[in-house]
This record gives sequence, structure tokens and C-alpha cells, in this order.
Amino acid sequence: MDDKRAGGILAAVTITIAVAFSIITLLFIRTSRGVATQYAESSTALYASEISSEVGDYIHTKLGPVTSSLLDEELNACLALEQTGLSTDDVEQRLRPLLAQLVVGEGNTTTFVVSKATGEQYCSDGTHKNVATAVDEPTWEAVVGGSRDVAGKYFTQYEVADSGRESTLMAARRLVSGGDTLGMVGVGIPSSELNNVINGLDVDERPSIAFFDKQGSIVFCTDEQVRLGSSVYEAYPTTESFAPYVDEGDVSAHLVWEGIDELMPRDQRVYEITYREEFGAYVLVQNSADGIFATMRARVTTLVLALVVVMVMLLLLVMFIVRWYRTQLIKAATTDELTGLANRKSFVSSYTALGEEGFAEAHLALIDVDKFKGINDTYGHAVGDKALAAVAREVRALVGQNGISGRWGGDEFIAMLTLPREEAIQRTKSFIDAVASVDLGDGVRVSVSVGLAHVEDELTLEQAVERSDDALYVTKEGGRGFLTVYEPGVTPHVASDGSSDARTTEQRDAGQQGQVEEAKTFEASAPSYATSRTKKLVELCVLSMLEAVHKMIPFVAGGGILIAIAFLVDAASVDLNALSAEARASFGSITPIASGLHDVGAAAFNFMLPIFAAFFARGLAGDEAFMAGFAGGYLASQGSAGYLGAIAAAAVAAIVVNLMRGLMRDAPRQLQRIAPVLLYPVFSLLIMYLLMNFLIEPVATAFDALLTTFLTSLASGSRLVLGAVCGAFMATDMGGPINKAAYHFGTASIAAGSPDIMAAVMVGGMVPPCGIALSMLFFRQKYTAAEFDQGPATLFMGLSFITEGAIPFVLTDILRVIPSCMAGSAVAGLLSECLGCTLVAPHGGVFVFPVVAHPLLYCYSLVVGSIVTALMLGLLKKPASE
Repeated sequence: MDDKRAGGILAAVTITIAVAFSIITLLFIRTSRGVATQYAESSTALYASEISSEVGDYIHTKLGPVTSSLLDEELNACLALEQTGLSTDDVEQRLRPLLAQLVVGEGNTTTFVVSKATGEQYCSDGTHKNVATAVDEPTWEAVVGGSRDVAGKYFTQYEVADSGRESTLMAARRLVSGGDTLGMVGVGIPSSELNNVINGLDVDERPSIAFFDKQGSIVFCTDEQVRLGSSVYEAYPTTESFAPYVDEGDVSAHLVWEGIDELMPRDQRVYEITYREEFGAYVLVQNSADGIFATMRARVTTLVLALVVVMVMLLLLVMFIVRWYRTQLIKAATTDELTGLANRKSFVSSYTALGEEGFAEAHLALIDVDKFKGINDTYGHAVGDKALAAVAREVRALVGQNGISGRWGGDEFIAMLTLPREEAIQRTKSFIDAVASVDLGDGVRVSVSVGLAHVEDELTLEQAVERSDDALYVTKEGGRGFLTVYEPGVTPHVASDGSSDARTTEQRDAGQQGQVEEAKTFEASAPSYATSRTKKLVELCVLSMLEAVHKMIPFVAGGGILIAIAFLVDAASVDLNALSAEARASFGSITPIASGLHDVGAAAFNFMLPIFAAFFARGLAGDEAFMAGFAGGYLASQGSAGYLGAIAAAAVAAIVVNLMRGLMRDAPRQLQRIAPVLLYPVFSLLIMYLLMNFLIEPVATAFDALLTTFLTSLASGSRLVLGAVCGAFMATDMGGPINKAAYHFGTASIAAGSPDIMAAVMVGGMVPPCGIALSMLFFRQKYTAAEFDQGPATLFMGLSFITEGAIPFVLTDILRVIPSCMAGSAVAGLLSECLGCTLVAPHGGVFVFPVVAHPLLYCYSLVVGSIVTALMLGLLKKPASE
């Protein structure tokens, strides 16, 4: 699959996913908006119903005695006295006790009687006036005459005061005697009492309420900014759409929205207007739906974020699948299926690419499996395939990072070693020994013959292969199972035990002199051979450890950054100064969001050491050591051993598994089959438990206690020295017992009221990755391309207080990186103490800088310490080419 086609697939998938998620988002928004709208409308209608019920019940309660006819005879008798010429004051004196009996409960409610004959209004509060001649008063004569009779029994009328903020609901009925109307009796309810009833309703958000008559004049309103008597259509412009219904006397309920046109609207209002007979007016309920839509927006935002995360994950998955598929296609085209090595075509291409760069020191080895046809004929093709796979593994180990290898065809392999002559010879001899030690089962073993030739720039691949083939021919003629190095005219014959003689092709059958030279060469080469085995072991350890760190880093980065974000969330949400010392201990998990982020981050971060130890053990001793390494790493993470404990656990797992392999080599075949799944796990786990709990962990605990005692003693002296030491400790072993001792001492200092120590500890832990990343910018030539590519990730981990981000660089150059990091961290810790920086958060890096005392000075400490580390690395490290 070419890059153009892969890019087209990714673009098409990206567009498809984006469109699909956009449609899902829009559908969700529409659905959520519809639900929010319906909820707002139903809650408004419910509130309007509650108002009608509560205020209507209140009015009916006040009207109760007035609608009764028990006092009609006395009231009519008093009104009849007016015809006798009795003065208004005398009539008022006679009516007041009767009107007082009609008053219900407390408040400013009044009862009144209006005389039809005189138009005089007598009130229970002792006041009276003539409504027939008063200005701006209702024309009660028309009411009494029947033109305003609404219900046939009583009617309502509003009186609005000059202030524009008060009104009175006047509800009355006729007083009839002998079929003639003498007047009317009623009750006056102030708007303040109606407002108290409305305010007494139990609602989350209190809407604005307004009563207006059929002319559109507002006679009651809970909004203090609205003047009574003004037009409802001017006070609430949105309600203009109701005007035709009001003019027609429509009494059904109507809803209208304001500010609902946007996709995710804000500041929306919904209005309901309906006519209420008990009020004698239209009731308008203006309800704000912002709270409802805020919930909708929050849910939509959450969904969009979730969809973005899912979309990114899907895109990454698609990219991974495309890359994997492309890799598989390339692998299928360039890799031998059985052995996993490069096929002939791929090897030729790689050789050509190396040849364009020039061969400084290179040797071509042609490898032939001895008597392979006999293995197939005797034991079957399955064993033959197993033999080829075993030889391929050793060929891959032979080359390592120093060349290329492949399957040349059939039972022949080819390897290009970019090594000096002596080292190439020694590694090839070790390779021959390693192949000879491989047990294919049932005692079947295999050997190889090798021809080695120096590759010169002017040689083509065909010429180099021809020379190696000449040397291989000498090996086969000489008895197989050893190495022959090609030289023009003279072909040295080097046996698998390290001996050698100098025979030409014509002198292969020479006698005693060759044997003497062979013994001398063996004595000379034995130390070099031992050194090569040691170097090979060291390389295996380093490569395995780097691979383990590579597997561990995602857990460290992902978990550590989530933990840091959790502290940022708490720092933005909580006032630390208002918290007690006990509450501060939970910083990073106080708010629900922070707690969730911290829990999932800690879960991933705590897998750091088990994952490291498991893959390190696997690299050293194979899959059988994986489980024991994982268990040992977990035990190390639960105690004080830390990173060094995990290394020890991996080494123990590898050693135990290799020892058990040796014990199982001569065991019965049935026992060998069950050993990897039963015996290895049980015994390696048991031995791991004993060593970790009774040797490694006690030593680490004692060491931790010793370091803590040392730091405690420093705390009674100079705080500057303590800050420098804590910072240096954080960079000493990058997560080992020394680092842990300093970190635990820093976290304990927070509870002890010395947050300055935690500040020195954290900045000391941030310096190593930051300093290394900074060094890459200053001294590019000191780092390989692979290391340089890790720079941004290393810097981000350092800023997040993940010291482990420096581990890959430590492993490749421990003697230079560790002192440089310690120096920079010590300077940073010293400056943090000197500048008075304090920190109450035990983690977080730059994410918790807002809660640091003197954050700018704290940044200055970090920058200076990182520069010190970067400069020291620039001075001490050798160029990558060396």
C-alpha cells in the first residue's frame, strides 16, 4: 500500500467519521433542545396553574362572607336610611360593624358597600367616598345597572394607584331587595397581598407574573420595573402576538418563546397567557428557561467532548490499522515467513542502501545449516522448520544493532556485520556455539558452518557472496561446524572452540604444525572470547531494559499527567487557604472530577514498576519469566524498593527461570511440556516472594529509614542545604529508593507545616527530564535521531513532574547523565528554598504552579536547574557517532 493510497483512505475515513459525529451531535442537540423546550413549557404551564389555584383560592376565601346573603337584610336596611335623609357619617357608622364581619383574616383587605342611589362607597376601614363623581374611579353606576355583570352574581374591577406600583382588586356582587338593586357589597384585596401569595409558592426559579385587562393595561405585576397601567405589549414586546386573541376575548392558554432561534440558545424566556375569571384579567407568566437550557448545553458539551475523544480514538485506531496493514504488506513482501528474517530480495535492497553510505568495517557471513536434509529425512519437516527458526533467532542475535541479516535460501542464511574484523570473528564464533547449544527436543541438535569475508567498497554483493561462499566451502570440506575467514590466497580455518590454523585450500591436510598453531591461537583467543560473552550479556541487559522502559513509559505518562490534571482541577476549584491541614491531605481528590482523574491516573501509574519488571525479565529469559517479573515489580511498587527493586526482581525472575530450564533439560518429555505453564510460574513466583520479602524489601526499607533519618537531621540545620540535598536525591535513581525517600520526606513535610521542602522536592524531580530535553536543543549532535525524537515527550513529562521520563537516557549513559541531573536538581532545590517557594500539593508539576507561593520565582528555579543539567550534559556526553 503506497503513501498516496494510505493517505486517501485516512482522509476518507476521517471525513466519514467527522460527518457521522456531526450528524449525531446535531441530532442530539435537536433532541435535547426539544426536551428542554417541552420541559420549560410544561414547568411554565404548571407554575401558571399553581398561581391560578393559590391566588384563586385566596380570592375565594376573601370573597366567602361577601358572597353570602346572611347580612343582606341589614346592609339593605342601612342603604335605605340614605333615603330618609340620614347623613353619610351616620350611615357609615351603622355599616362599619356589618362590614367588619365580612373581613376574613389579617392583612389590608377591606370590605365595602356602594349605594346605587347616591354612588357613595362605604368601607370597613372607616373611609367613604362618592364613586359616581370621583375622577379616575370605576363608574359603579354602570356596574350596578348590570352592564358589567360578568358571572351574574359578582364581578371584578381593578383600581390602580397614582404611584403606578399599587393596585387593588375590587370584587363585588349586587344587593337586591324586592327585585330592585339597592347597591352592591364587595371586598378590596391589595396587590401586595396577592404578591405575598405568589412569593409563597415553592419553586426553583421564580417567574415574572403580570395581570392585564382586555385593553392590555397591566393591573398587577411582580416585576418592580414595570409600571402598572402601562401596556403589556410595551412592557413585554414578545407578547404582541397575543393581541389578536385578547381582542377577540379568547380565554384559552397560549405559549410563545423569546430567544429560541439559536442552535444552543441562551437567555430564553417562555410566556404563557390565559384568561382567569377569578382574577377578572389575563394572567401572563414569564418564565426564564436559561437554567433548563444550561443543563442541555452542559450535556451537549459533555457529549461533544466524548464524541471528540471517541473520534480521535477511532482515527488513531484507523491509522493504526492502516499502518499495521501496510506494515504487514511490507513485511510479507520483505520478510521470510518461517524465520522472520529478511528475504533475499529485502536483504539485497538493504545491502545496496548500506553500500551507498560506504563500508568502513563490514564483513559478510554466509551460514549453512549442517546436514539439514538429514534432519528433515530423519525427524520430519516440523523439526526441520524448528531448526531453521532456532538458527534464525541466533542469526538475529548475532547481528543485533550492527548490521543486517536474512535468509539467503533453503538452509542458508546471510549476515552483514558492520564490525571490526576481530569483533566480527569473535561474535561469529559465539554464534556457532550458541547454535550448537540449542536443543530442538528429544536430544536433537543442530550445527552451522560459516564463511566470513571482508566487504570492501568496490565489491558488489555478488562478489562478496562469492568470497564468503569460498570460505564456506573450506569449512564444509574441513568437517563442518566452524568458521572460515576468507583471505586472498590463504584461507584461515578457525574452529568452533576458538583454535585456528593457517591452511591454504591446497594445504587442508597438513599435519602437526597446524595443530601446534591451533593450540597457540586458542590460548590467545580465550580471554577475548570471555570478554565477548560478557559484552553480549551487558548488551542484552541494556537492550532488554530499554525495551522494558519503552513499555513502561505510556503508563508513567498517561497516569502521571492525569494525576497532575487532577491537582489542577482541585487547585482551580478549591481555596486551599480555607482548608484545614487534614483536608489538604486529600488535595487532588477533593472535587468529584479530580477524584475520578486521580483514581484512574494512579491505577495506570501504579502499573509502572510491574510492567517494567515483567518486560525486563522477559527480555532476559523469555516469556516464562514474564509473570514472575510482573509479580516482583508489583511487590517492589508496594514497598520502598522502587525502581531498583523492580530491576532486582526482573534479574531474579530471569535467573530462576534459566536455572529451571537447565534442570528441565534432561527431564522427561511430559514434564518438559508442562513446565512452562505450571512449574516455572509456581517456583519462580515462590522464590520471588521469598527474596523480595526477606531480602530485597527489608534492605530497601532499612535504606529508606536511613535516608529519612539523614534528611530529618538536615532539617534542623540549614534549609538551603536541605533543599539542595532533596533536589539531588530526586535525580539520583529516578524512582528508586533514594528518590522515594526524598519524595516521602517532602509529602510528610506538608502535614508537618513545612511546604517549602515539598517545593524543593518537586522542582528537583522536574529538572532531569526538562534538562535533558533542553540539552537536545543546545547539543543536537550528542543524541541519536531516536533520542532526539523523544525530546518533546520528555519535556512534557518533566513539566508534569514525571522524573521517570529521563530513564531511557540514563540507561544509555548512566555515568554522565546521573551526575548532570543531580547537579541541576540540587541547584533547583537550593534556589527554591532560597527564594521562599512553598507547595502544598504532593504532585502535579506545572499544573499546580497556581498554588505555589511565588510561582514566577519557582519557574526561575526550574529553568536555572534545567540549564545547569543541559550544560553539564553538553560538556560530559560524547557525540552520538562515538
